[in-house]
Amino acid sequence: NILPDLIICSTAERAIKTAEILAEEINYARPNIRLQASLYEIEIEDLLNILYHLDDKYKSVMFVGHNPPMSIMSDYLTRHGVGNLAPGSVFCCEFKVDTWKAITKYGGICKFFEAPKN
Repeated sequence: NILPDLIICSTAERAIKTAEILAEEINYARPNIRLQASLYEIEIEDLLNILYHLDDKYKSVMFVGHNPPMSIMSDYLTRHGVGNLAPGSVFCCEFKVDTWKAITKYGGICKFFEAPKN
């Protein structure tokens, strides 16, 4: 029951389709999906920079992106990372902070992790 205030998605066709499916399932307005071309082959430092510079009006944000950056980010944000995120996986991390800039390495708590069944 965690709904994002913002969905940030890679411009890759498969990522957009995934974001659109997720948006439909949670009644999130598709036009509000923010496309971010740099997510396709982004370095972890740049991905974290996007996270740190989010507007604090957003309390819950979903990224729809690619490996290895998404897996690396999940490991960076929580002490007990989930390792390699398979395509279609969902990882939810919670932070006890008031601003995105206050997020630190291992500062998050993994709320849930779901991977598609083979």
